[in-house]
Amino acid sequence: NINVKEVYENKQLVIPNGSGSSQQISYSNRVLKFSAKDLPALKDDDKVWCVRDFMACVSFELKGTKFPNDFYKPYSNTWNDLEKTLKDELDFGTNIKMSNPYKAEIKELVKSATDEKQKIELIYKFVKEHIRWNEEYAFSGNNARDAVKDGTGNNSQINMVLISALKDAGIKAFPILISRRSQGRLPMTYPSLNKLTTFIVAAETSDNSRYYMDGSAIYGGVNMLPTSLLVDRARVFEPSINEKWVDLTNIVKNYNSANILAEIMSDGSIKGTLQNTFANQFAYSYKSKLSTYKDSIAYIDYIKSLYSANIDSITVEGKEPMSNIVKEKICFTRESNGSSEYMYINPMLLVHLKNNDFTQSERKLPVEFNYPYVFQLSVNLKLPQNYAIEEMPKSAKYTLSDNKGKCVYFFKNNETSVQLSYLFELNQTVFPQDQYTFLKDFFGQVVTKNAEMLVLKKIE
Repeated sequence: NINVKEVYENKQLVIPNGSGSSQQISYSNRVLKFSAKDLPALKDDDKVWCVRDFMACVSFELKGTKFPNDFYKPYSNTWNDLEKTLKDELDFGTNIKMSNPYKAEIKELVKSATDEKQKIELIYKFVKEHIRWNEEYAFSGNNARDAVKDGTGNNSQINMVLISALKDAGIKAFPILISRRSQGRLPMTYPSLNKLTTFIVAAETSDNSRYYMDGSAIYGGVNMLPTSLLVDRARVFEPSINEKWVDLTNIVKNYNSANILAEIMSDGSIKGTLQNTFANQFAYSYKSKLSTYKDSIAYIDYIKSLYSANIDSITVEGKEPMSNIVKEKICFTRESNGSSEYMYINPMLLVHLKNNDFTQSERKLPVEFNYPYVFQLSVNLKLPQNYAIEEMPKSAKYTLSDNKGKCVYFFKNNETSVQLSYLFELNQTVFPQDQYTFLKDFFGQVVTKNAEMLVLKKIE
């Protein structure tokens, strides 16, 4: 609870006019005093994008100004008022009208394009290649031509250039105003210039398909944004569009599909091939991770520790910055824990979830995931001739209500091999705290299933 005390004071303000005289203005001063005690701690949480969104606080926004001999000028009565201020009063509105600095190059570039989407992709790739992101976020897009000249700039400068190039090519393009996840959500009930921390670019084709882009997205193509920009509340800055609020968390289908063909040797070691397909956000994360290693040897060492196996060979396709799909093929050998009467093997080989992040008995904050996704795993595991199945996992299905998520685990066997089909879907990004118990139980069941073992017994 925040206690509020409010009083009014009569004040006078003397303003010199520069000619030896002055003007005296009487006004009423509103004084607000806020106090609170015994405030509970608000701790960082890796399943909350910005804990300040849930902090008890008092904040102020400039509603308008009324100066002597001037009209009252509103700033933030409504979001429409705020957008009018951006358009008419601030640099943002001027910058968005900039002409295309790559006019000749773009005209030549799009000659070969067969449709609008290809035009968008070609222009986006061109701008990203010519202006490198300097790892800074900004909002106004000031000095965008300097970024063109220097070949480097913040995301708002790159985005201003991108919009101008798209428009010049006949593509409808406009800003999407956002606050990055770490900066807190945009308030729907009251507008705030202070909350606007950056913007991304939207392009629409004649069939109303929309594609999202940003100058900071160095590892992805259209609709592949850094996680920090995947907000669930963004504002369209375009008068011709009536639906102003958009959710960026689910603009594409994110999935990781894995297929494993392997054999358990008589000594307990496992040899096999893993084929991974990473799409959209998974592809973005893969390429981002790959860029952090100085060479291929360092990356192979990382893969070795990730899969707990020796890597015999690895090939990767789709590492290009604009690629939405990355394909990985790994030939691996997993060493034996020692040959004995029994073998204990997790038939998943590539475990999806090892730990349940939700162990607390209750939760006061919502649970916020990075993005919806699908993980699919198919395993064909050949058994050693001198062992038989003693115990094996049972097929199971777990679900969250209203199709928010599900996990399907299907296991079957024959005399010489076992097959596992595993599907996990998370279809909702934000779960209110009153759904925490269901989420906790669901992930607990999935983690338990991920850990189940196939038990083989040696045949005499």
